[in-house]
Amino acid sequence: MGAKYAWINRALFVTQNQLVLKLKDGRNRVLIGIGSNINPEENIQKALNKISNLLDITAISAFYWSKPSYMADQEDFLNGCILILTELSPRSLKFDILRPLEDQLGRVRTEDRNSSRTIDLDILLYGKKIIQDKGITIPDPDLFTRNYLLIPTQEIAGEMFNPLTGKKIKEIQRKRTNLQPLSSFPDLRKIRLAK
Repeated sequence: MGAKYAWINRALFVTQNQLVLKLKDGRNRVLIGIGSNINPEENIQKALNKISNLLDITAISAFYWSKPSYMADQEDFLNGCILILTELSPRSLKFDILRPLEDQLGRVRTEDRNSSRTIDLDILLYGKKIIQDKGITIPDPDLFTRNYLLIPTQEIAGEMFNPLTGKKIKEIQRKRTNLQPLSSFPDLRKIRLAK
């Protein structure tokens, strides 16, 4: 039918033919986790708008509410993922694009890695790369143990592989969960997707 994208399970996708064409041009398929527990709906929308002006977003997952993993006295987190195509190196993507965006959106880094945050942007997968270097670990170890990352990843990137095991992401077993999907996030439809 020539549709530019379709909604499936509340996740926004570029058609498969468009994605295949994009991969042939030498860019890398990268999965980015997005989370917030300070005005999350507003801050995630701002982050998506800013990212879409800098990078080619090809898919946006549904977003899910989850309880804080380490500090019970925090507000709940809202988490989801996006899939992008980029020629940037993992280090450049993280430190030249994502970290400055976090700073622009008021992210304050403290010694407490589990503190509340306006926005959290993490590279979860970068093609088939495995990287363990100062300040960057790919794949992100939390991807395979945290349902709030795994479930949205399976929605939009289930055919990607865990480079550590060679298993497709869709084959990774989820733990029992009580994640609640965000019932409505209408402004996601306004995000410009790569063609």
